Amino acid sequence: NDLSTLFSKPGDRNLLREWIEKSGVSLENRLCTLCRQGRQTPDEVDRLLSGDLKGLLARMVHEEEVAPPMVERLFKLIETLQWFNHGSLDQAGKLFLLLPCQVSDGFWTVAQLLIHKQEEGSSTSRSKAKARRIVFLAEFSNLGWVRAEVTVEGKEVRMGFLSGSAESTTLLQGQLPVLISNLKGQGFQV
Repeated sequence: NDLSTLFSKPGDRNLLREWIEKSGVSLENRLCTLCRQGRQTPDEVDRLLSGDLKGLLARMVHEEEVAPPMVERLFKLIETLQWFNHGSLDQAGKLFLLLPCQVSDGFWTVAQLLIHKQEEGSSTSRSKAKARRIVFLAEFSNLGWVRAEVTVEGKEVRMGFLSGSAESTTLLQGQLPVLISNLKGQGFQV
């Protein structure tokens, strides 16, 4: 699955979870689970490593005499993200990810995504649903810097956007009715 499909496939709610699982962030945990279940056969380990970005990079680093510097840098970046997320996932319910994104003009950027699972029933809501706050930050070739913050609590969605220029603000505002309509079409209150 191409990461760009994450944003273009409405209704596939498991795509982000699948991407996170294959990103390498949980490789060691998945290997440990495999061992605890007594399924650490060469075929099972190979299947797990082949379907995981960190596993593939580890294989490249260790099978070649001199791994390309970019492979080693990406491997270290994943390890850094694992370290950064280790305590916050269990204790604070936060997950930080770097997402490579290619926009329609072919420009590649790395977006920052913070997912924060908050306590049940925030003070502004009447419901007892768990709130999830998502912050997305990226620089796009046609928009400049854009920051989107979304809070989802039950079927209620609150959104806020910041952009680096008046032009990008105008473009984003022009797309808000489409975004709101799509969210309402999926049963959310915006």
